[in-house]
Amino acid sequence: ATSRSASPESPSRPSAGVLRPRSPTPTKMLAWEEAHGGSPADEDAEGRGDHTDSLISKLIGACQMNDIKKVFSVYDKLRRLKVQLYEGVYKLIIECCMRTQQLGHAMQFYETLRGSGQRVSARLVLVLIEACAREQHGDKVHAIWRDWCPPAEPVGKGQSEVLIETVSALIRTMSPDLARDVLQDALQRSGDGLADCLADAEVQLEELLLSSEAASDEAHMNGMLMGDLAGQFSELNALLESLRSRCLQDAAGHQIPARLADDLLMEDVDLDLELAAM
Repeated sequence: ATSRSASPESPSRPSAGVLRPRSPTPTKMLAWEEAHGGSPADEDAEGRGDHTDSLISKLIGACQMNDIKKVFSVYDKLRRLKVQLYEGVYKLIIECCMRTQQLGHAMQFYETLRGSGQRVSARLVLVLIEACAREQHGDKVHAIWRDWCPPAEPVGKGQSEVLIETVSALIRTMSPDLARDVLQDALQRSGDGLADCLADAEVQLEELLLSSEAASDEAHMNGMLMGDLAGQFSELNALLESLRSRCLQDAAGHQIPARLADDLLMEDVDLDLELAAM
């Protein structure tokens, strides 16, 4: 199947004689395409398009009703027909799987989406990471991050939201070593400009630090902070504190020129007043 964008543009309107159901969501989900010409196979293609569109509509409805058995059944029919589905449909299936406690199936559908050649959106990745964190699967969180943002790719503003959520999820799954590795790797791949990539670096890093300290304290109270875990939390906290301190220093450096400008402006005002009084 031809690779498509995860959020393709709306298709052109079909000819006036061909009526097609509209997708029930903003993301393109239906399988029909605009007719090209008048070959004898057009009617058969149209009939197949109607059938697959009907199946996709049933699949979407089953997802919305959390009818996971029907979801699997209709999806299997579409798979046998070799119908290409778009990310919007996969997102609904994955969310339905998670609502019905089917995380394993959700991950399988994620792998299928990746295999289709479509770019997986940050929004869907965030949904998956949060689901894995709730089930305490730190290894899956780490794997999703490395798959979505491979080591060879730079880390910039487009990856920052998923990065922060990944580190937060790894902290909550008691995986401070993986959280530290993700942060250190992102720092290198951002060209040592990680703070510039974050929407609100100082606040976000402080929240991660507080979360890490709270997780460490909880592990200590539960008698789980033993062996390497204590050292791993200490290393993560030190890294977060270092990044946060650097942000504060950079912010202070930016404020100094502004204060100097304000002081010079006030001196000009004072001088004008003195001249006016003479």
